[in-house]
Amino acid sequence: MGGGGAILGGLFGLMLGGPIGGIIGAVFGNAISETGTAENGRGAAECPGCGANVLVGGRGRWICPNCRTAFIYDGRDVLPDSEAGYGGYEKNRAGEDFNREQSQEIFFLVVFSLLALMAKADGIVSREEIKLVDDFIKKDLQLSSEKRDMAIKIFNAAKDSGYSFEGLASQFYSIFKNERNVLMTMFGLLVHLAYSDGEFHPNEERLIISAKNIFKISDYEYESYKTRYGSGQNSSGGRDNFESGHSEGSIASPAKAGAESYYAVLGCQPSDSIEKIKEAYKKMVKDYHPDNIIAKGLPEDFVKFATQRFQQIQDAYEKIKKARNF
Repeated sequence: MGGGGAILGGLFGLMLGGPIGGIIGAVFGNAISETGTAENGRGAAECPGCGANVLVGGRGRWICPNCRTAFIYDGRDVLPDSEAGYGGYEKNRAGEDFNREQSQEIFFLVVFSLLALMAKADGIVSREEIKLVDDFIKKDLQLSSEKRDMAIKIFNAAKDSGYSFEGLASQFYSIFKNERNVLMTMFGLLVHLAYSDGEFHPNEERLIISAKNIFKISDYEYESYKTRYGSGQNSSGGRDNFESGHSEGSIASPAKAGAESYYAVLGCQPSDSIEKIKEAYKKMVKDYHPDNIIAKGLPEDFVKFATQRFQQIQDAYEKIKKARNF
């Protein structure tokens, strides 16, 4: 198995359905094993389309030679292509909670898939959006070159997949619904990306509202993210292919400078009382403290991101304390 399998190998055995399963197939269809057209003859695989027994060369995505139905053979079972769910996206195929490795891999895949669908929402993936995602890869997640290449493959596969943003977001929520900080972080990334090219397109706003409702983000929290990232940048018209680049700030950094942005980091407003600010700070410290993230077994990539977020929270709180003299 090549580099893709080494990075996200734990997902091959799951054969998740829905958009996540479809994107796994798009990215790794040729990396699972030999993949192609099955042969007629009695074998381990039964075509889900016509019921014929066919010979396959191993795990992978295969095409029935009789009815041309695509299916996945995982070494034991035959699964209809893109219909391999198992009674709830929050469980793996055995009906058990996802283990740490699987959760990490799903987080990695869905983050870059949702960012890709958001970037494509207005019809053009701008140069600013590409640079923002590339800086997120390099500065916030500090990915190795191998994982960076995989992130780009996922981004491009999702961008061109035609899958539903809402469907993918719903799967993400079902898996991480008990991890509020993961959902809030994903939502913040989407808002920042939507504003990054200087235009909050109606299609981007529609997807943001969908994510808000799916992730159960409050109106107050939504407004704080808009305050934090709403200044945006001017678009220079680049489009559509992932490329290397550098922006002025990473996707995790506030787009706005000044006192207002410090309050937004804490999910507060300048008019809030000192007590409310202190309460918000304590909650965010608990949610994003690296030790707490590690103890929960959350994805390694999220731990790196949360560590930077934790430092931003500390810095913002100190600035507000100094300005408000408490």
